[in-house]
Amino acid sequence: MKSIKYILATTLLLFVCIACSEDTDGTIYRASNEEATFESASLSYTFGADDPDVYEVVVKRGNAVGSASVAVAFKDESGLFSAPANAEFADGVYETTIPVTFTRSDLVVGKAYDVTITIPDNPVRERVTETTLLITRDYVWELFATGYYYCDLFGTLERELYKADEADRYKFASLYAEGVDFIFDVAEDGSMTMPGEPDSDGLYHFTTGTTYSDYGMLYLFFDPDPAYSLCDLDNQIIYVSNYYYVAAGYFGWLDDVFYW
Repeated sequence: MKSIKYILATTLLLFVCIACSEDTDGTIYRASNEEATFESASLSYTFGADDPDVYEVVVKRGNAVGSASVAVAFKDESGLFSAPANAEFADGVYETTIPVTFTRSDLVVGKAYDVTITIPDNPVRERVTETTLLITRDYVWELFATGYYYCDLFGTLERELYKADEADRYKFASLYAEGVDFIFDVAEDGSMTMPGEPDSDGLYHFTTGTTYSDYGMLYLFFDPDPAYSLCDLDNQIIYVSNYYYVAAGYFGWLDDVFYW
């Protein structure tokens, strides 16, 4: 009886092994050295007076054997930008760049221009074969005031307020994270708006660039209603009404204040 059970068990195991072997057998796909992809589907470049008149779009490939010239398509409705028709890879190199160039004097200050680069011949699905680059000529900013920004989440922070030479546009430089500026426009009545369009509730979304405790990235909605947010330059105080939240939950509406 034990022998019969052993034979049956061995036979069953053999069938399982065969089935597994058949399931896992397959053709291994080896990428061509011309199958290139972008790092991201969207990119942005805001350049100031000291920044170069070029942005290098990174292109990568998985097979670096041999040199390759990968054709790319470039779309620019403004006609103000240029880029090469091919991404050139040297033998043994996995990464190269496509330079997008422009003449800064042709670009309107504060206006965002978009260009799209596509790799049309990549046969591999679920790869980033098209990227849109947003290019903006930044304003010339001058220091307007150094003061204190108070928020319930972080307490009192010493911050700098800058004003654009060419417009009634202001920014809190690196408000919560280095290099992430809180930018807003001020009307004659002191009301405030942010660049771009608000959502259906009239609120502006802003990513702070910093994390809060162990909750991950901190976000906020800015309410431009002058009953809650107001820039009073004469009295050197700015009221900012923000709704703070993280992926796990929310902190609700907080009334931030900047004074100098």
